[in-house]
Amino acid sequence: NFIPTQGAVKAQKHYNHRFPLATGFLKSAKECLTNQHYNLSAFMAHQVVEQCCIALIRVHLAYRSDIHNLYRQLRLCDSFSPAPSSLLLSGTEDDKRLFDIMVKSYSAARYKDDFEVEQAEAKQIFTRASTFLKLTEIMCSDKINSLAIVAESYTQLKKESEVHHVG
Repeated sequence: NFIPTQGAVKAQKHYNHRFPLATGFLKSAKECLTNQHYNLSAFMAHQVVEQCCIALIRVHLAYRSDIHNLYRQLRLCDSFSPAPSSLLLSGTEDDKRLFDIMVKSYSAARYKDDFEVEQAEAKQIFTRASTFLKLTEIMCSDKINSLAIVAESYTQLKKESEVHHVG
C-alpha cells in the first residue's frame, strides 16, 4: 500500500541500505584495478551497477526487484528515466561490448578459466560504474525530495480538509 506520507521515508530507508553497498563494491573494484585483478574489478563493477539499479527501482517505483540481469534491470529503470540506460548503453558498439563484458563477469569471473578482462577494459568499466553510482545518487536524491514534497502537500491538504469538515 502506498501511503503518501511514508513514500519519502521508505525510499530513503532503501537508499540508505543499497547506496553504501554500491559504494563498497566500487572501492573494491578500484582496489582490484590497482592490484591488476581486472576480472574481479569488472565483477565488482557489475555489483555496483546491480546495487544502483536495485536502489533506483526501489526509490522510483517502490518495487522490490529480485532480478539480477542488468539488461532487465535497466529496462525497468527505463520506465521512469532513460538516463541509466543511456549512460551505460549509449548506442555505440564499444559501450555494448564493455557492458557485455561487465554482464559476463557476473559468473565468468568466478567460474570460467578462459575469461579475461584487459586493463583498458577494466578501467573503462570502472569509470562507467563510478559515473553510474553518481547518477544514482543524484536521481535518488531528487526522487526522495519530490516524495517529501508530496508528503508535505498531502499532510497540508488533509489538515485543510479536516478544518473545512469541522467548521
